Amino acid sequence: PEKIRANLDHELDLIGRLNYAPYFLTVHDIMAFARGKGILCQGRGSAANSSVCFCLRITEVDPAGESGGLFERFISENRGEPPDIDVDFEHERREEVM
Repeated sequence: PEKIRANLDHELDLIGRLNYAPYFLTVHDIMAFARGKGILCQGRGSAANSSVCFCLRITEVDPAGESGGLFERFISENRGEPPDIDVDFEHERREEVM
C-alpha cells in the first residue's frame, strides 16, 4: 500500500543518512542464523514501529496494521543516539547465538 511505501521511503532515507544500514543488516543476519538453527527469536520494543524491521523479519508486527506506533520513537535525528533493537532468543539456546 502507498502508506507503507511512504513509510519505507522515509525510514530508508533516515537509515541511510545516519549510516545505520550495517546495524540493521547485522541484526538481520544474527536472527537468520538463529532461525537457521531452529532457535526461536523475536525482535520487540520500539523496533516494532519500523517497516524496515518488518521487511527484514526482525519483527513480526505488520506495519500495515494500526499499531499507532511512531518510527521516530525508534530512530530520530534529534535523539542523537543509535537505534536499539531488542531481540529475545530462546532462553535455553541463547549461548549458541552468542
